Amino acid sequence: MSSLVLKTLVTRNAAGDQLYIEFLNATGAYNVSTNPGGFGTPNPSRNSLAIIFYGNFTKVAGNVLAMPSVNDPLTVTSFTIPLTIDVNGILNYYVFALPIYSGSNSYSAGDVTYDNSNPAAPFIKKYDGTTWTTIHAADLVGTSVDQKTGNALVIPDAERFRNTLNASKVEKLRAYIKKLCGHDEYIAVRNQFDFVDGLLEEATNDVCAGAPNEAQIKIEEILAFQQQLNG
Repeated sequence: MSSLVLKTLVTRNAAGDQLYIEFLNATGAYNVSTNPGGFGTPNPSRNSLAIIFYGNFTKVAGNVLAMPSVNDPLTVTSFTIPLTIDVNGILNYYVFALPIYSGSNSYSAGDVTYDNSNPAAPFIKKYDGTTWTTIHAADLVGTSVDQKTGNALVIPDAERFRNTLNASKVEKLRAYIKKLCGHDEYIAVRNQFDFVDGLLEEATNDVCAGAPNEAQIKIEEILAFQQQLNG
C-alpha cells in the first residue's frame, strides 16, 4: 500500500483496569529523513484510512477477545482496552490501517478496504480480482496490510501481586530490623517475593523473545501461587 509504518505506545491507568494503545502521535507525521513511515504525503493521511484493532487475551484455558471501548475507525486516535480481574493472560494485539473504499477507485487482487458506504453497517472486504468478499479483523493477521504486529505484554494482575508481596517484604524487613519479628518470618516473605519476581521477569523476557505461550505459563504459575497463599 505504501511505506506507512504504524507505531504504538502502550500505557495503563493507575488502577490497572484500562490499557491505552495510542497510535496517532506515536506514528507521527511523515518526514523524509526522521520519520519516513509517518502519516502524510507520500504516505496516506490519517483521514484517508480506517484504523482497525484486533487483539486477544491469551490464556491457558483459551483466548479471550480483547474489545476496545466504543470507537470509530475513521476518527479514533487511540484504543482503550478494559481489563478485568479474570483477564490475566498475555495481550497480543494488531493495529491495521485500511484504505477507505471508493467506487471511483480501481483495485487489484488482494486489496483490502474498509467500506463505509452505509455508515450504520461498515465492513471490511477483500478483492480477488473479480469479486469482493466480506472478511473480519482476525482475517487480517499475517496479511500484507500495513500493520503493527508482534506486540504482547503481561497483563498487570501478576505485577500487582508482586507489588503486594514487595510491600509485605519491606514491612517484615522493617520489623526484623527493629527486632519485632523473627529472622525466619522475613526470609519466608522475601523468598515468596523473589519467586514471583523471578517468574515475572522470565515471562517478560519470553514476551520480548516472541514466546507468548511460555510467558503465559509463567503468569499462570504466579496466579496459582497467589491462590495457594490466599487459600
